[in-house]
Amino acid sequence: SIINKAEGELGVEGEGELTVEGEVPVEPGRIARVDLLSPRTGMIIDNTNETVTMLLVAEVQIQEGVLDPSHVTVLFSIEDMAYQAAWHEAGFFFLSVVLSSAPPLREEEGEGEGEGEGEDEITDPFYQIKVIAYGDEEDDYVESDLYEIAIRKGDDLDENGFADDPFTALSETSDIWFSLNEGGICARTIAMKSMQWGDGTTSLFVQNPDDPDQVVSVQAPNALVEPEEYGILIVSTACSPEALYSPYEISSMITSAPGPLSEGGMYMDVSIIYSRDQGHTFNEVTPLRLAANPIRVAVNRVKTRDGFQNLFYGYPTIVDSDIAAGIRIVPLTGLWTEDGIADLGAENPNGIHSVDLYRLYAVAPFEMPFPGELSVVPDPTTGYNYGVLKINHPETAVFILTNTGGEVLQCEIELEDEEGVFFVQENGLVSLEPDEKYELKVQFNPAITEEYEATLLFHEGDNAIQKLILTGRGAADAKSIQPLGCGTPAPDKASVITDILVGMVALTLLYSRSRSIKKRRASLLK
Repeated sequence: SIINKAEGELGVEGEGELTVEGEVPVEPGRIARVDLLSPRTGMIIDNTNETVTMLLVAEVQIQEGVLDPSHVTVLFSIEDMAYQAAWHEAGFFFLSVVLSSAPPLREEEGEGEGEGEGEDEITDPFYQIKVIAYGDEEDDYVESDLYEIAIRKGDDLDENGFADDPFTALSETSDIWFSLNEGGICARTIAMKSMQWGDGTTSLFVQNPDDPDQVVSVQAPNALVEPEEYGILIVSTACSPEALYSPYEISSMITSAPGPLSEGGMYMDVSIIYSRDQGHTFNEVTPLRLAANPIRVAVNRVKTRDGFQNLFYGYPTIVDSDIAAGIRIVPLTGLWTEDGIADLGAENPNGIHSVDLYRLYAVAPFEMPFPGELSVVPDPTTGYNYGVLKINHPETAVFILTNTGGEVLQCEIELEDEEGVFFVQENGLVSLEPDEKYELKVQFNPAITEEYEATLLFHEGDNAIQKLILTGRGAADAKSIQPLGCGTPAPDKASVITDILVGMVALTLLYSRSRSIKKRRASLLK
């Protein structure tokens, strides 16, 4: 799949250094190989077209290092004229060109040999294309093989954008049919590529005419067709269902959409048909075959808004044909679903989104809010310790609950406390709007001198639970010195000294009075 890295966004901090967060900077590697991925054999166009549009795709491979496109220049040589790649997606470099449907005339091989074998042999006109890549060093230079891209004509009598008989028109493996239907809300692109059984994958790249830097990449395993079969990979794209499937009924496709189309997203129909009788009859690839060999679809430039996520859904369609219209793609009456789609998500911050298809669908990314998600501060994983408190001296802790998701969050709060010394002072059910905060107050009031522990549970729905362990210890009150009286609060130090002195004076007076009384009694007895 394509990997989007817009020029200048590779984390380059210094000349020749590529940095990745958390890793040691790595020097850009030398170019090991460059190759032309698409096209490789022939481009098939409608008989009425006088030009052919080619999306040239090259892949650069690096040895002993990483690919830094800012230090690599890629040129496409077309008939010995070099054109620099217009943009890149990491290891893939792109250039869209419009050429004449009549390639330059060439001297035929064997000219002057007179009549003989091969005299009536007719070859298709072709363009000679190769790829050149070089780095900063003078000897860091490689070229690809030279490819002869034949230009052939096919029929689209009903002008629906599809080759009427693709099994005949795309006669060689890897032949590509491309059509652009402008008008209406937006343009519709249709690309078809022939494939045969074998190892590896058949790659088809489709450019968005409304955003030339946006490319849909489809990787179809060649194992999806059997050895005796011939397959056609079909990819159609447009900005809306109306543009993609006109003039067919698409009302259920619109009403069942799970949400708005993601910003930068598009509708894409991916199909594979195969035939064993040169196209007289054909079938679509079944989910049984896709179970072991899913199709990888990737699209770049899909944007994500804060609080939302981009999720791919699929809608059922079929490839149909008749004598009048030839090949066509028709939407069925159904619903958008995630069944049969393995959403791989965004591969990097620049908007690449990839999915694996286990069923043939129309697919599109929709903007969906993140479900409600609870954030608790302090962090529940670390627990909360009230420390040592005096018995019957309660203390209240405040926990901040925040809904960091994009939908309303219903949170049920439950306290598990066998000793009954912790208290939740609010309602046990909290409803939070996105980004809304809530202060949860929990009190601890130790009853006796011992260690206490309780568990605070946050039920977020869908069986999601966060646990917060509460701990604390009770301690007896400190004792005060009170010679006279009891039950009063402990006085300060000065008052204690004063009370002691007063007490000592009182005791002295009592002692003196007692001795005086004893003497008086003794004198009376005498």
